[in-house]
Parts: sequence; C-alpha cells; structure tokens
Amino acid sequence: ASCHPLIEKDLLILEVGAEGGNFAAFNKRTGKLVWQAGDQRLGYSSPVCADINGVRTLVAFSGSAIVGMDPFTGSQLWAFPCKVEFQGSIATPVVFNDQVFVSSFYFDQAGVLLRIEDGRPSVVWQTREMQNHFNACVLWKGHLYGFHGYARKQDSSRGDAYLGCLNARTGKLTWSQDVGGVGGLMMADGNLILLTEPGELMVAEASPKRFKPVSRAHVIGEHCWTMPVLSHGRIYCRNHRGDVVCLDVRR
Repeated sequence: ASCHPLIEKDLLILEVGAEGGNFAAFNKRTGKLVWQAGDQRLGYSSPVCADINGVRTLVAFSGSAIVGMDPFTGSQLWAFPCKVEFQGSIATPVVFNDQVFVSSFYFDQAGVLLRIEDGRPSVVWQTREMQNHFNACVLWKGHLYGFHGYARKQDSSRGDAYLGCLNARTGKLTWSQDVGGVGGLMMADGNLILLTEPGELMVAEASPKRFKPVSRAHVIGEHCWTMPVLSHGRIYCRNHRGDVVCLDVRR
C-alpha cells in the first residue's frame, strides 16, 4: 500500500486493502478503529474528501473502482467499476463542480471525467491524451495540467511522455511539451512548479495557450517521481535514492 493518511475531522482514513474492508478509518487521537468497509481491490492512490452535491464524500480511486463513500460511516454512496491493469490506480482523484477526474496509465479508460448526479456517476468525457503514471494532475482556472505517459527510465518503448494541458470542460488537449519524461507538479500563485524525472526543476506560468518556463535548473540526480513541495518560500525535491534538496526561492 502506498496511500498517504487522510485527516477528516477526528478521523484518519486509509486504503489498507485488509480482510474485512479495503478502507479503514481510525480515531486520529487514539488509533481506535472506527469503521472498515469496501470490497474493492487495493490500489496505490490516496483518497480525498470533498463536498459533492452538498454531501461530504470520501472519493477514492481503488484498484477496481472509483468510489464515493460517507467518510464518517464508510457506507458506499456510489461506485464506477473500472478495469485497471496491475491495479495501477496511482494518481489522486481531482474533484470539482460535483465532478471527479481520474487518470492512470494502466486504466482501460485512460483519463475520465465523471459527473455525480442523484447518487450515480456518469461519464462526461474520456481521453487517452492524459494518462498519469503516478502523480496526479492539478486543476487551475478550468484546465488540468499534468504528466502523460510512462516513466521513460523504465521503458521508453511505451511511447512518448509529455507535460500537457487539458480543457477540463471538453477533455481536449490544448498543448503538450516534452520535458524529458514524466514527473510531478504542484500549483502556487498561478504558477506550475514541476520536477521532471531527470531532476530538472521548472517554474512556469499556468497558461492554457502554451508552456513557457520562467525559471529552470537541474537541482538533483535522477530519477524523481516525488512531486516538489513548496513551504514558506522553500522548494523541497527528492529522488529515488532518498536524496533531498532544499531551495530558497523567497527572493
């Protein structure tokens, strides 16, 4: 299992893949099990909580379904079954406007946007032009920015990898850019902060028209699958060996 803990009020929620329920919630102060539920196969993604149609919902991309659950009881609100090779549901769901976007290189539907209405999910659009291998897309002003394709260092025969921008309403790719493989990214103050697999850190304005980095530097050795983290004017980057570099960008 590789999901990170999700804190929702007094609960700590995890996808555990254990006998008796795929998801489990614990009292965050005592560690006592509060509920365990779900018959899905274990995946690699991390669940999120969001308000969908006014209902607080635990949204998860498991190894066999995209599910919505009551985060306080574990009861299932809705489900969208899906076939995921190697149970490779890795990227975190992106939730907005009562819709859920999920993407996986191993997902038979590649990238899909679901609308949740009356407790039922329906497909708004599908795309094969945004297949996240591990890190999720980020949403900014109606567009999804993310890495498409397979980690180049593992197997370059699986096709080209690129950084891309999708129109979140239509699912159309507005631009793509080869940045040397895949990687991870985050948003801050209208800017993309991305770390590529070879260890190059870039900052670029988030624009649906083009990719134009305003700053870039090779900051750490390959290969990098962890997204960069910005905190108090410092950017932290990590590679697969566990090397960590901290960059002061306050000026």
